[in-house]
Amino acid sequence: MLRFPLVLLIVFLHCKGTPDFDPIDWYHFGVMDGYNFMRHYLSNVISSVSVPTFFFMSGYLFYYRSSTFTLKLYKEKIMRRIRTLLVPYLFWNILFLVGILFFVVRSSECSNMWSDVIALLKEYGGWRVFWDCQLMNIEIEQPIGFIQDNSAPLLVPMWFVRDLWVVSLFSPVLWWLVKKFGIAFVCMLGGCYVFQIWPYMHGLSSVSFFFFSMGILLSMYSYNIEIFFKKMGRNILVLTILLSLVLVYLTDIQNVYQPYILRGFAILACLSALYIGYLNLDCNKTWLVRISKASFVIYAAHMVFISKYVRILLGRLMPSENVVFLSFEYFMVPIITTCICVFIYYVVKRFFPKMMLLLNGGR
Repeated sequence: MLRFPLVLLIVFLHCKGTPDFDPIDWYHFGVMDGYNFMRHYLSNVISSVSVPTFFFMSGYLFYYRSSTFTLKLYKEKIMRRIRTLLVPYLFWNILFLVGILFFVVRSSECSNMWSDVIALLKEYGGWRVFWDCQLMNIEIEQPIGFIQDNSAPLLVPMWFVRDLWVVSLFSPVLWWLVKKFGIAFVCMLGGCYVFQIWPYMHGLSSVSFFFFSMGILLSMYSYNIEIFFKKMGRNILVLTILLSLVLVYLTDIQNVYQPYILRGFAILACLSALYIGYLNLDCNKTWLVRISKASFVIYAAHMVFISKYVRILLGRLMPSENVVFLSFEYFMVPIITTCICVFIYYVVKRFFPKMMLLLNGGR
């Protein structure tokens, strides 16, 4: 039930609206300041819950209802994740690479076509298009922890699938450590995640190891989840909302401690998202369940030129200086992009079901 709302937040994360963020005038709060506040709140703060929650759910389900670890179980899980993670990961990156090469070939002269293609592949680092050819969100030196940057394959959103595949391979080690040390080990990983005390290795991210282990922990002691949410769920949700408002201010002024607080917020927000899901367990949202089947395609495809051209089209149709039109564009670009991705999912599934098995990992 949470999959579609979370993936929609990811689309908002990558569609921050126009123009670039200006500092908010907190003393003379105007209409444009309200527009920037809204964008900060939704695209820079609230959307940070999505990827951690997906890592958590993956860890929770990996050993769900498995009281003991066996090599047979691990083999079954890995074989399933080859189909659901590795195959679509490679397929989407290849598809995106072919699309880029197509545009390169179209714009090149016949005599320079192959040299342009080779030059592009060299620029991306050859085989690194499938691992870490893109660097994003490079962080400046921090008061605590190590300098980190996030890497991604050619199709940027696939970094999550890459890191999930890697942490799945390490799952027996994580399962044993969680079983041996329990919440103490998960808290240690949480500290490493928040303060970025973590080795600089692309594919082995602190966010994946911490939230995946957190999912394993709660899966082992699943009988306590309902009691925990009944006692603490509402308080965590209120604290999450209050902290999110503080983070908008810290993000706007580019406070040096904002990244640490944002990562701490992601932990609370993940628990709040699970609490909201818990409150809606008995709700019969058939349409939400149906549309959630397209979540992986939405996640993978929304940055494959779709959101870019939707933004360009809306920008030409409406004057961008008016804050009302800017707000309309800000909300409509992610919504239209998501609708196009859902449409692609159902069309391909209807007419090319075998291709959809590759695109969607058999989900």
